[in-house]
Amino acid sequence: MASDGCQPMGRPLYPVYGMRSFTNPHDQAVDSGPALVRSEPQRGTAKTGTWNGPAPVGSVAPVPVDEVTAITRPKPGPTDVLLKNDVRMPLLGFGTKAATAASVKEAIELGYKHFDCSPEYGNQAEIGKVIQSISRSQLFISSKLPNQDHREAYEACRRTIQELGVDYLDLYVISWPIAWKKGTQDVDAEVTLQETWTQMEKLVEDGLVKNIGLANFSLPQVEQILGSCKIRPTVLQIELHPLCAQRKMVGVCKRYGIQIAAHHPLGDAEVDNLKAEVVTAVASECKRSPAQVTLRWSVQRMITVVVEAASTDEAKDFVGVNTFGLTNDEKRQLDTMDQNKRCYQPEWAVFADPEAGGATKPSVVFGY
Repeated sequence: MASDGCQPMGRPLYPVYGMRSFTNPHDQAVDSGPALVRSEPQRGTAKTGTWNGPAPVGSVAPVPVDEVTAITRPKPGPTDVLLKNDVRMPLLGFGTKAATAASVKEAIELGYKHFDCSPEYGNQAEIGKVIQSISRSQLFISSKLPNQDHREAYEACRRTIQELGVDYLDLYVISWPIAWKKGTQDVDAEVTLQETWTQMEKLVEDGLVKNIGLANFSLPQVEQILGSCKIRPTVLQIELHPLCAQRKMVGVCKRYGIQIAAHHPLGDAEVDNLKAEVVTAVASECKRSPAQVTLRWSVQRMITVVVEAASTDEAKDFVGVNTFGLTNDEKRQLDTMDQNKRCYQPEWAVFADPEAGGATKPSVVFGY
């Protein structure tokens, strides 16, 4: 369908539900031959529709010819997205779980501007020494609230800001919708998500954080926050890649105005997108690496990807995601990979039904 980039529109159509669409006879020459038949969007047996989220946007404007593949290829498109408070979030983020001062410095030299941090990584002070040498306005810095700090979210954020040596964060997210008692993995049932979110809101009100968000929340939990908040979450970070597409989550959150950010955007050794036959075929077709193709599938849908680079070569390769576009056919091939297959599943985590929340599918309502 046109809205998801799969069927670029030629001329505008004005559908009337319950009636067949037709072409204007005045648009046709007398001997022009049979009129073109406009195909309807394909509807597979899964009976998914627009509620399952946008697909990568194809280009309908004149586009350059790729010198390597000699085929018409869409332009790369935007490299960032506008959040609240006039903050631009780069769509390519550098994950810092295993980062060192040297790797962060190198990432900055390669062009990375978005750094995804957490006090649980134990390296925020080291990273801070590097980013303090860069103009703050040139970087997008995010961090997370650990499970054991839900009771004191405000103070936890202040400690993170101090460790990083910055005046504010561009984004601060609740890492999981689970509160633990201090120093344990025992659930703290006495603190609610609403109480924690109130502290998050105060961080924005006091100018310590530009945007607040969520991570690893289910759609019903996101809607729970939306139902009681003063300041809406602007970002939801979740596991997302072709083998775990989360189409419904993406679509509903975009309608709520929530930006999706993908952690584990390539999967891992067990849930390996890069060795999938579809990915390698598309990569060969467009003369790009499997990682670039996999990341492009998300970025072309305006989904932020947070990558973990194990080497300089990987870090360089990932930057290439912003240098090309996928065709609609390539996108469709990658769409077929979805198996709702997660690679990141902590033993204490509970994941909701991917169809929970949002609008119920018509196929479920009407039983077809």
